[in-house]
Amino acid sequence: MNPTDADMVEVSESADSPEFSDRGYSVVPVPVETTPLPPEEPKPTRRVHRGKGPANSVDAISDEELMTEAGVDPIFSTTEAAEFFDRSNQWLYWGLREGVFTDDDGVPLDPSRLGSPHRGRRRFTLPIIRSIMRSSYRRGNIHPDHLKVILRRIKYAERGIEWREQEGWRHVHLGKSRYKWARPEEAEWDAKAKEWRETPEAKQRRESKKRSEADD
Repeated sequence: MNPTDADMVEVSESADSPEFSDRGYSVVPVPVETTPLPPEEPKPTRRVHRGKGPANSVDAISDEELMTEAGVDPIFSTTEAAEFFDRSNQWLYWGLREGVFTDDDGVPLDPSRLGSPHRGRRRFTLPIIRSIMRSSYRRGNIHPDHLKVILRRIKYAERGIEWREQEGWRHVHLGKSRYKWARPEEAEWDAKAKEWRETPEAKQRRESKKRSEADD
């Protein structure tokens, strides 16, 4: 199951991002080591319920697979949606605020919100993420090679598979009951606690970002 909204580190949607440009490919393709999509559902990845006896086949199903089989569409936070594109929250805020992301008919995309229709946290579905991808590709902001990476991530998510785990990301412990997914280079194994933690450099960048946002 994806981390909850309470676990995610969000930024203010009102933050200005003048550095974003619409000229050419805005992201250099990120080389990602992935394995080919299996013809059948793979073994569960994280949060697997295990039991004994005849119910083993059911207990071995991951939370993500259960949700998919039930026909429940997964919901992603702004941070999680941005990670599909290897971009920041500000990039998504900018594109939505400026009407850059549109559907196939040219209508600006507007993901639903929790609570307030104007200030509530956005909820991104896979159709919305796919539409953002198509819109960005039409505008020349996604390199063809990077497009394939994003498509594979969406396909994993549609199958109820945690794509970040497939790419080697780590579910790091931030403290108490807070967790987040971190890229392999931003995580290190804590042998004493027997869990993944942020590297000091990654933690410093995250805390510095939070302080700068609080000052705005």
